[in-house]
Amino acid sequence: MCSSYFGPIFDPPILFNIYIQHVINEGLADVQEGVKVGGVLVQSIHFANDRAMVSHTQSGLQRIMDALQQSSEKYSMQINLCKCQGGRVGS
Repeated sequence: MCSSYFGPIFDPPILFNIYIQHVINEGLADVQEGVKVGGVLVQSIHFANDRAMVSHTQSGLQRIMDALQQSSEKYSMQINLCKCQGGRVGS
């Protein structure tokens, strides 16, 4: 008999991901920036504990980050600028 233990469903990392997703959803609810993929507006990409905000313009990305900053402050959270990076794909 083999089994693996992955922890209870509400481990702290899972609770944090649920919480931060709420903050992101609330912050970006009125923002129309992002990129369209198959007709769907994509504003963020998530992998494990990482979040990437995406937009087709630099000014759009700034509007997304400003909205997230406001939403984060509402919940007494801060965006750690030391962990933020910018990147560009394409020409």
